[in-house]
Amino acid sequence: AATAAAAPTNTHGGYEKNLLLRLRNLPESTTKASLRETFNKIAPVAYVDYTDGQAMATVRFATFEGARRAAAAYPDNPQLDAQGQLPIAARLLQGEDEARYWEALHRQKAAKKSKKGGVSAAAD
Repeated sequence: AATAAAAPTNTHGGYEKNLLLRLRNLPESTTKASLRETFNKIAPVAYVDYTDGQAMATVRFATFEGARRAAAAYPDNPQLDAQGQLPIAARLLQGEDEARYWEALHRQKAAKKSKKGGVSAAAD
């Protein structure tokens, strides 16, 4: 079991650390709803950052333990499957990668807020 010292979930720069899972190699048929459904079976999902048709998504979990369990279920460097396809890959966003994600999200929210009738990027 992970200890709080090994992977603390704390607030830094306006976000909680160690909750983000970056997914790659998503099939074109993936939807935001299908990601939420799939990952909620592993651990409670707080938010899914995904645009239909994209090969990448970010899932924010309610707890670090949930994010860790989901990361363990999907290796970061999967091998080709029997059909020659790359399975879904996942890794926890931490450190600079995590900070860059939140900075980009905050910039996107600010840009949308400045436009009349814009929808918040954090809305699910």
